[in-house]
Amino acid sequence: YVPNYIENRLKFSPYIKDAAVIGQNKDTLTAMVCIDFESVGHWAEVNGVPYVSYADLSQRDEVAKLLREAFLRVNKALTPGLQLKRVVSLHKEFDPDDGEITRTRKLRRQVVQERYSDVIRALYDGSREVHVSAVVTYETGETGRVVGTAVDAVTRREPFDRLGEAHVGAVEDAVGVQGLDVGVDAHVIPP
Repeated sequence: YVPNYIENRLKFSPYIKDAAVIGQNKDTLTAMVCIDFESVGHWAEVNGVPYVSYADLSQRDEVAKLLREAFLRVNKALTPGLQLKRVVSLHKEFDPDDGEITRTRKLRRQVVQERYSDVIRALYDGSREVHVSAVVTYETGETGRVVGTAVDAVTRREPFDRLGEAHVGAVEDAVGVQGLDVGVDAHVIPP
C-alpha cells in the first residue's frame, strides 16, 4: 500500500486539507483527516451552519456529511484491499509548529503516528470513542491544549446516528464497509 496515493486522492476534495492514512502492518486501512478551514468555513457561511472554531466546525454533522462524500468517492476508485475502513476528522489541523508536517506541508508520518497513537488505536480496536488531548502552538508562540472525545459517528446508532439510518445503509452498500468513522467532539480549552 502507498499511503501518499490515497492521501492525495482524499485531498482532491476541496474540504480536506491534510490526511494521514494508517495501515502499515495492519489488515485494513484507516485515515485521519484535517478539514480545509477556509473552504469548509466558506461552505458553512453560505449554508447557514454556525461554528465558533476549527474544532467546532470540523465536528459538525453537516461537515461529517461532506467528508463522507469525499471518502465514498475515494473508496470507489480504490481496489477493495486499499479502501479505507474507518476515518476520523481531527479536532485540529496538522501544523508545522507542532512538528506534524513540514513547512512545505509534507506529512511527518512518525510524529503523527506517535502524537495520535490513541486515536489510531481506537480506529483499529473498534472503540466508539477515545479521549483526545493535543498541545497546539499559536502564532504568538504560546501554547494551548485541545481536548475532547473522538466518537465513532457512523456505526454508533444509539442514541442516534449523525446522518440517519438511511445514510448508514448507503455507506455500507456503496463501499462494503461497516461505516466510516468521522467525528471528534472536541472543545478548546484556553491556555
